[in-house]
Amino acid sequence: MRTIFGALCAIGSLAIATSVQAQVFAGDRGAGCVLIPAGGGNHVMTITGAVPVGSALMLAAGTSKNATMASPTQVSDNRGNVYTGTMSRIHLDNFDLRAFTFVAPITQALQTGDQVTLHYSAADIAGETSCASASRFDGVDVSTPVMPILTVGEQTTNATSHSASTGTTTTANLLIYESVVISGSHGGIGVNPGNPMSVACNGANNFCVVPAYRIVSSVGNYAITAITTNPVKATDLPGDFRTD
Repeated sequence: MRTIFGALCAIGSLAIATSVQAQVFAGDRGAGCVLIPAGGGNHVMTITGAVPVGSALMLAAGTSKNATMASPTQVSDNRGNVYTGTMSRIHLDNFDLRAFTFVAPITQALQTGDQVTLHYSAADIAGETSCASASRFDGVDVSTPVMPILTVGEQTTNATSHSASTGTTTTANLLIYESVVISGSHGGIGVNPGNPMSVACNGANNFCVVPAYRIVSSVGNYAITAITTNPVKATDLPGDFRTD
């Protein structure tokens, strides 16, 4: 009896040790905008807090026209972590306003002052703006993103509500991460439903990247909606990630 009880205890301990870790938003890690010249260039972001090994760094980014990311390395950092583009969407009206999301499993810890660089190989002939916002998440399995049913995202023109849906999810525990790119004098930005993070806007405050997320624990059809005071043009896209 003692042997059986001991074995059951061991199994119970193993189950606890291997239980799923919930996804957690662990903080904004920098945001900003730069001008990208016609021939392309780099958008260098400074990290504003620690991102330890085992965490994920996610980037919501966007360009004001249709800048092309460099290949094969679209995003890099000074510690050598590897970034994967999870989604990309361009507004079909005049083929401008491009939204991106990127993620890196952190295998080399980042500290305050480290740099993440977005590499562009081309931009509009008059130049264009790149904005990006970085955030740390814990408990995220970045090796298996769950592609949402609505893989192309959404686009709006002259609207105050900008929303993209995942479609019906098949995995219960998900981090839904979204990049919303807006063009116009917004008059103020909010997110509902969803949780906003550090918004990145240009100096004129008429081009912004709005990152947002939701953490869900049941199968369903979910959306994240950015809300602006004034009607503006926008494009947005979601990406879904399982628990670690």
